[in-house]
Amino acid sequence: MPGSGSGKKPVKRSAPSQKKKQYLDCARRLFAEFSYPAVGFDQIAESAGVSRSVLAKSFKDKPAFLRAIGEVWLESLFATETLDPAASHIVNRLLSFTERFLDAMRSDQPTAQIILAGLAEPIQEEESIILQSIVRSAIDRLLPIILDGQNAGEIRRGIDPRETAADWMRFLLGSALLPRMVPHEGDPPTQIIETMLHGLLKTDV
Repeated sequence: MPGSGSGKKPVKRSAPSQKKKQYLDCARRLFAEFSYPAVGFDQIAESAGVSRSVLAKSFKDKPAFLRAIGEVWLESLFATETLDPAASHIVNRLLSFTERFLDAMRSDQPTAQIILAGLAEPIQEEESIILQSIVRSAIDRLLPIILDGQNAGEIRRGIDPRETAADWMRFLLGSALLPRMVPHEGDPPTQIIETMLHGLLKTDV
């Protein structure tokens, strides 16, 4: 008979992305509270309310969580960035990104705390390699802004665009890390940002 089959109804499954997000949120909370080196894979599974084998289907090991946290961080930082050189002045794009970056990294958000703690304190070699990769990815995403500026004639063409993007990222990370090591109050280092722009741009800020 048509449609007789086995008589079983399709099993409804939760979206895998939603489960991965839940697991990632658990790991992020634990890393922020106890530090990445102090948290084990089994602890993440217990916090998520699943077995180790179930968790491993979404994240094969603990480093996979850190890589995913880095990817989410990058997406949040560059979500509103456009690569269209005609969209706005290069200075505005750089300043907008700089402000967004420093606001995010100086917040109490778990992701920012995990990344800053990993960069500022003695860590496992495995964690260091992942964090370096995350920073390189951030530089890769910042690079098009520099290239757009050079193509538009706003940024000096005699400078190396990748080195410039790397220098800018080092400055931003240093500005975000400094308050952790030397607590102080005050606004973002506007004068330093302007000095860097003066050396970067073909015209004054």
